[in-house]
Amino acid sequence: MMNEIYEKIFGDNHELSEEDNNNGEEEYDVTVEEEGNNNDEEGDDVIEEDDENNNREEEATVILDSNGIDGDDDDDFSGEDLIANMAPVKGMEYDSKESLMIAYQDYAKVQGFSVAIRSSSSKYYVLACFKGRKPKDVIMKFTRQTQCPARVNCIVKTNGKVIVSNVELNHNHSLEPQLSMFMPGNRELSLHMKRLLKSRDIAGFRTCKNVRTLEVMAGGPQNLGVTERVCRNFIDKRRRLRLGEGDAKAIHGLFFRMQLQDKNFFHIMDVDDEGRMRNVMWVHSCSIAAYEEFHDVVSFDTTYLVNKYKMPLATVVGVNHHNQSILLGCGLLSHEQSESFKWFFSNWLLAMKGVQPTAMLTDQCESIKIAVKAVFPMTIHRLCLWHIASKLPQKFKGVADFRSCSSDFYSTIYNSLSIAEFESRWTDFLSKHGLHNNRWLKDLFDEKENWAPIYLNHIFWAGMVSTQRSESMHAFFDGFVNSKSTLKLFVEQYEIAIQNKIQKEMNADYQSKCVMLKLVSTFQWEKQLLGEYTHNIGLLLQVEIKKISSCNVEDVAIGEDGVHRCKIKEMRLVQNVFHKEYTYTVEYRPFGEYIKGIFCVHIFKVLVYKDINHVHDRYIMKRWRAREYRPHSSIVFAGGYPHMTEEFKAFQDMERSFVKCADAAITDPRAIKMVKEAHEKLLVDIMHMNRGGLISNPSPNGENARISTDPPAILDPPVSIPRGRPRADTRLRSNFEINTTHNRRGGGRTGSRGRRSNRSQGVA
Repeated sequence: MMNEIYEKIFGDNHELSEEDNNNGEEEYDVTVEEEGNNNDEEGDDVIEEDDENNNREEEATVILDSNGIDGDDDDDFSGEDLIANMAPVKGMEYDSKESLMIAYQDYAKVQGFSVAIRSSSSKYYVLACFKGRKPKDVIMKFTRQTQCPARVNCIVKTNGKVIVSNVELNHNHSLEPQLSMFMPGNRELSLHMKRLLKSRDIAGFRTCKNVRTLEVMAGGPQNLGVTERVCRNFIDKRRRLRLGEGDAKAIHGLFFRMQLQDKNFFHIMDVDDEGRMRNVMWVHSCSIAAYEEFHDVVSFDTTYLVNKYKMPLATVVGVNHHNQSILLGCGLLSHEQSESFKWFFSNWLLAMKGVQPTAMLTDQCESIKIAVKAVFPMTIHRLCLWHIASKLPQKFKGVADFRSCSSDFYSTIYNSLSIAEFESRWTDFLSKHGLHNNRWLKDLFDEKENWAPIYLNHIFWAGMVSTQRSESMHAFFDGFVNSKSTLKLFVEQYEIAIQNKIQKEMNADYQSKCVMLKLVSTFQWEKQLLGEYTHNIGLLLQVEIKKISSCNVEDVAIGEDGVHRCKIKEMRLVQNVFHKEYTYTVEYRPFGEYIKGIFCVHIFKVLVYKDINHVHDRYIMKRWRAREYRPHSSIVFAGGYPHMTEEFKAFQDMERSFVKCADAAITDPRAIKMVKEAHEKLLVDIMHMNRGGLISNPSPNGENARISTDPPAILDPPVSIPRGRPRADTRLRSNFEINTTHNRRGGGRTGSRGRRSNRSQGVA
C-alpha cells in the first residue's frame, strides 16, 4: 500500500520511504536560480520562491512531513536510510517537475545539502546543489558558492512528466546532515505548522511562545526542521497580509462583515472633510440585550491607549448578575473634547434604543461632565473618588503635615454616617489644617452631591465608587493588545478578549446553578438566599453573615407609625483587633415584615434579633438571581474570530473527524493499524481525484475576501497626541500607586496604559 501511494504521486520508478509516509503535511520553499546570471549579487544566488504562489506545496502537503510534528515513525523501517538510497537515477520518470523536486529535496536534506532550480522551461528542467555557482571575484565577507558539480538534468515531456537524462551525485564540499535545517532550501514550514502558527497568533499568543509550543510538539528545536527566524518571518508575513489595506478601511470592512453575521450589531464611524476617520463606536447585540436588564449603573472611562494612532479607547462598562464587569459599548476617539464625548454618548444612546442609564460613574473631566449633562439629563452622574484622591499630593503640597491632612480628608469622606456629620467634619477639617482659602477644596465642596458617598448611598451603585470596573476591563485587555496595535489588529484581538469574557460568564452560570455553597451559619434564611442568588453574590452575603457577631442591638424605638427603629452598634475589626464603633439604624415594620435597605450585616442582625427565619421574596433582587432568564445569554456572539477563513474552518472540521478516530483507536494496536490503512487508502483516492492538477493554494488574501457589497473607502486617522498627555507618564502618583506599580510591573509600560495627566492633576 505504501509503495502504491508513492507510485501514484511520484511515478512508477520509486519506493516510498517510511519517513515520507508517516509524516503528515508539508510545504516547501523552493530555492530558485536562473542559469546565466553569474554577474548577479552574491545574495541573489539563492532566491526562495513565495510559498503562497507555489502549487507544488499542496501536493507535498498530503505526502510528506519531515519535521516530525505529526509523524509516527515505525520501528520496522528507517525513513532516512530509504531516502538516502533514493537518489535519482538516469532514466527515471516522474509525474511532474514538482514530484521530482520533492523527492530530490528529501534526498538532499538527509544527505546534508540544499537544492536550487538551475533551469526550468517547457522542455528542460535542471536541479543543482545550491553551492553550484562559481564564486564571485569581488571581495566579500563570505560566500556559499563552491561551483559544486552535483546536479540532475531532466527532459520535460509534452504530458508534463519528466525523465532524468543525466545525474551527478558527487559534491566538492562537505555534506552536513545535522545542519540541513539551516540551509536555504530546507527551511520549510509544513502546512500544519503554518496553521498552528497562524491560529495561535490570531488567538493572541506571543511570537516566542507560539514558536516554543511547536518546538515542544516536535520534541525539541532540533526536530522542528526550521529555525525560529523562519517561524517569526511567517507570522510577520501573515500579519502584513491581514493588514495590507488601510486600517480605517479594514476596520470598516470588518464591522460590515460582522453586521452580515449579526443584524443587530451596531457600529458607526465619524469622518472629517478629507474622509479620514475621527471616531468609531460599536456595540454587540449581546451588549444591547444585557443593557436592557443592567442599565441601572454604568461606568465610563477613556484612559486606555491601545493603538499606534494614540486614540484612547472609550468603554461603557456595567455589572451583570454575577457581579462581573460586562462591556456595554466601546469606541475609539480622536480627542477628548466635549464634542467627541457628545458624539459617542448620542450614538451609544441610539444603539441602546434611547434608554438612559439610571446612574453613571466617570472621572473628573469637565468635557465628560458637559457631555453627560447634555446627552443624559435624567442620569445621576457620580465622579470617581480615585481621581479626586489622586490629586491630594498636588493640592495639599503646601500643608505642613501632609500625612495627617490626607488621613483627615479620607476619614471625612468615608466615615461620615449622615449629611450633617459630613458637613461638620468638613468644616473642622478646613479649620484644623488652615485650608479655608483652598480654591480646589472650595470647588470640590460645591459639587459634593456628585462624589461624596453620604449624598449618593441611597442610590444603587453595585458596589462602585470609582471607575475601577473600567480599569479592570482595561487590565484584562493588556494580554491581547498593546500601544503598537493597528486598528484592525486591535479590533480583532478585542473581539477575542470579549469572547473570553463571555466564557467566564458562562462558567459563573455553571457555578451558580450546579455548585452549592456551604453554609457558614445555622440561619434558615441563609440557605434560602444562597439558593436564590448567584454564586458570587452568595459569597458576598456570607462575608456579611460572618460579621454578625461583631454587631449588637443597642436600642429598639417603636414609632407612632408602628415602625421599629433598631440601633445597631458595630465594632470594626482592623488586624483582628476591635478598632472603632459605629452606630446604624435599621427600620423594621412587623406587619408584613418590611425592612428598609439592601441586605447587609446590620439587616441580618435585625433578622436574628427578631427571630425571622424566612425572607420575603420581594427583598431578593431580580438582578442577582441565579435562575432568572437572561436574554443576553441566549444570543450567540458573532465576534471573536470574524477573520477565520473558510479554508481554515473546513480544515478544522476534517481535523475534528480524524481526531475522533485517533482517540478511539489509540489504545488498541489493531485499531491503530486499521486507521492507518484507511488513511492510506483515502490518500490514494484523493490523489486520484486530483489527478488532473495539483490542489491549489488558498488566496493569500483569504482573510480579507471581498463581500457582496463593498463599504465606502475611509482613510486612516492621523497620529495625534491626546490632550494633556506627555510623552512619558510624568503624572503625580500616590505612594501606594508607585509601590504597587513598581512591584507589579517593574515600573510599568509607559504609554500603553495609565491616567491622563490633565485628569490626575486636576480641574482647578
